Amino acid sequence: MSETSPETLAEKPEVAKVATPEGRDIYEVSFWMIPLLTEDEAGALFADIKARLEKDGAEIISEEKPATSGIAYDMLAIVDGKRHYFNTGYFGVVKFEGDTDKIAELEAFLKSAQQIIRHLVVKTVRENTLAPKRLYTEEKEKVSRGDIKKEDLKTEAKEETSGEPISEEELDKTIDELVTE
Repeated sequence: MSETSPETLAEKPEVAKVATPEGRDIYEVSFWMIPLLTEDEAGALFADIKARLEKDGAEIISEEKPATSGIAYDMLAIVDGKRHYFNTGYFGVVKFEGDTDKIAELEAFLKSAQQIIRHLVVKTVRENTLAPKRLYTEEKEKVSRGDIKKEDLKTEAKEETSGEPISEEELDKTIDELVTE
C-alpha cells in the first residue's frame, strides 16, 4: 500500500460535480415489491413513494417504473401476518436530490410498507452511470448456440470431407500430428 501525501492527492484530476445546495445530496432508492400486487397497485405504490419524496422537498431526477423481474434468490416477506418467500417481484428505482436529514424518514416509510420486500438507499451522482449497450457490427456479431442448425453443421462437414479416401496410415499420421500440437 502506497502512502498518499497532500501533494499526490492534489495532482489527481477531480471528477466534475454538479453543485448541490448545503444539506442536500443526490440519492437513489431501489426497491423490490411483492409480486402479489397487480400492475395498477404496483404503480400506485410507486406513485406514493414519489409523492413522499416530493412532500419532503426532493427533486426527482430520474425514475424506472416498477416492472416484474426475477430475483436471484428467494426473499422472505411477511404479508398479512404470514411468511411468504418470493423469487419474482416488481423492481423500481428513483434517483432524486433531497435533504440529507430526510433520508431516515424515507427509510422508515419504506420499511413500514408491507408491499416492499427490500429497499436500498444510496448516495450517488447526478449523471447517468449506466454503461451504454454495446453495438455489434456484422463482422463481430455474436452468434448464439440456438442460431446454429444441425443441417448447417452437416453441410460443412460434407464439404470438408469431399475428395479422395484416406488410407489408414495417412489417417494415423494426421491424428498423431494433431495430438502432438
